[in-house]
Amino acid sequence: ATVYHAVHRTSKAQVVIKVSAHAAERLADLQAAARLKHPRLAPVLQVTMHGDLVCQVMPYFKNGDLGRRVRRYGRLSVGEALDHVRAAADAMHYA
Repeated sequence: ATVYHAVHRTSKAQVVIKVSAHAAERLADLQAAARLKHPRLAPVLQVTMHGDLVCQVMPYFKNGDLGRRVRRYGRLSVGEALDHVRAAADAMHYA
């Protein structure tokens, strides 16, 4: 998938658009994921198809993701890492 930073036409909010090729067979899964509401899951605002491309529109998070944080500031402490693992497990259990 390729991810783009954009401004939503209607709301003018900053968003990211994740574009996946050949994902049409996963469209129902992506639409189901868009219905999930959990504080640890990035909400999917819109799912659309354009030919064989599936586009997911999600909010833009200014601080990026955990990978960016680690690249910028280095390793997490054991406690911080466990907090993130617990949060991810909680979100996965919900999904």
